[in-house]
Amino acid sequence: MSEALYLPKDVYLCVTEGHGVFLDLTRDKYSAVIFPTDPPADGASSPAQISLQEKLRSQREPLIQAGLLTTNPTDARPIGDGSIDGFDAHIFGLDDQRAFGLTGEAAANLKISARDFFDFLIASWKASRDLKTKHIAKTVGEVRRRKARAGNASVDLNEVRRLTTIYRRLRPWYPRKYLCLYDSLALVEFMARRGVYPLWIFAVQAQPFGAHCWVQSERFLLNEGTEYAGQFTPIMAV
Repeated sequence: MSEALYLPKDVYLCVTEGHGVFLDLTRDKYSAVIFPTDPPADGASSPAQISLQEKLRSQREPLIQAGLLTTNPTDARPIGDGSIDGFDAHIFGLDDQRAFGLTGEAAANLKISARDFFDFLIASWKASRDLKTKHIAKTVGEVRRRKARAGNASVDLNEVRRLTTIYRRLRPWYPRKYLCLYDSLALVEFMARRGVYPLWIFAVQAQPFGAHCWVQSERFLLNEGTEYAGQFTPIMAV
C-alpha cells in the first residue's frame, strides 16, 4: 500500500467541478489537477466512492515535487480534515449586500460615534498597509493567531450586524475601489478592534478559474451576496 498523503503547512485543498484545487499560501499561488471521471478497475462502482487520497495518488509524484503534497506527517495535515462551514443567508437577509456604502433609512437612523470612525480608519489603513507591505501568508497568520488568542467567545449576531452596518456606512470615506481581499481584511480588522472575530473565507471556482473571499459569521454572509458566493467552493477559513 502506498504511503498516506498529507497537506504541507500553508497548503489548502478543495474539490470542485471535477478538479482538485490547491492554494499554496506561502507561494501565494493556486494550482489545479483534473480528477479522472472513470471508476478504477478494482471494483469501485462509481467515482464518488474513490477516496480523495486515491484521486491524488495518480498524480502523487509531481504534486510532491511541487510542494503541494507530502508523505511526512510532521507539521502537516491529513487530507480532507478541513471542512469549512457553508452559509444560509446574508446577515441583513438580502442577497445583494456588499460592505460598500449604505443608503436609505438604515443610513439615516444609524448612530456613528467618534470611536467608530477612528476604528474604521485604523482598520482600513492597516488592511491597506498589510496587503501592500506584507506577504499574504504573514497577514493570514497574524489574523489566525489573534483569533486563537481570543478563544472561543460566543457570537452576538446583533453586534455583528451592527458593526457590519457601521463599516458599510463608513466604507466610502476610505478612497479605495472595492476589492474582495482588501474589503474582507478591513472588515475583519474593524471587527477585531471590537473583540469580534468572524470567519475570513477564501474560495475558488474551477471553470473558468476564479478566486474570491468574503467574511461570514456562523452561517451568515457579511459582505457578499449568497448567489455570487454560491458560485465558489471554500478552500480556506481563517
